[in-house]
Amino acid sequence: MMSGLHTSISTHIASNFEQANGTMAKNLTYFNERVGWHEDRIRNFYLIYAAVLKAAKLMEPAFQNQKYTPDS
Repeated sequence: MMSGLHTSISTHIASNFEQANGTMAKNLTYFNERVGWHEDRIRNFYLIYAAVLKAAKLMEPAFQNQKYTPDS
């Protein structure tokens, strides 16, 4: 699970990488070094995605019973 979380963070960093001039850009080299060339990390990323999706599905009844207001 921790590897999947780390992979998620690395993916987000690679998609919003700050360049030397202060602009944001995608950094494919960073992504490939941290995630893309590591099949195990991609599997762990999928595992954490599946776990979060399962947890959200289990919580669906509680989510639907909540009263959402703009004040809270």
